[in-house]
Amino acid sequence: MGWLIRKSIGLATITVYIRSHTDEDGKLHIDIDNNLTGGIKGTTEHRTIDGNIRVHEDYIFGAVHSHSILVSVGTIKDEKPEIEAHLKDGWLPECEAEGSLVYTVADNRNKGWTARQVWGFQDVGGKRMYARNVAVSKGDQIAKAKFFYDYLGPVDEK
Repeated sequence: MGWLIRKSIGLATITVYIRSHTDEDGKLHIDIDNNLTGGIKGTTEHRTIDGNIRVHEDYIFGAVHSHSILVSVGTIKDEKPEIEAHLKDGWLPECEAEGSLVYTVADNRNKGWTARQVWGFQDVGGKRMYARNVAVSKGDQIAKAKFFYDYLGPVDEK
């Protein structure tokens, strides 16, 4: 991702639209549209929550292999203890139930990085917020971040 794109994203307000549905085979799908300030189109994520690796390419992250599953805080595992601790940190008690969090791993094999994310809800200053704990590694380098979003609830899609 280039400097200009990183800088622009850092200055923008991001609105995330999340839709979910179950297909005829009973697989959960989560579709996410990210839009930046001023209606600028961000990336679109289509996740099938079944653990199977899928390839996706976009102008920000390039060609990415990813898979997603449902987990609880207690079932999150990683070979690097600092990543595991970060991914487990801060979740609400409701996230102890199996299947209450989305765990997704994505890697760009050409660029050599792997991103691990856990999605769910956390308490931020007494407010329940949609959150993503993210850890990105490339070789021995690790970057960790937490993203918090105001949760506005279901949107009527009429």
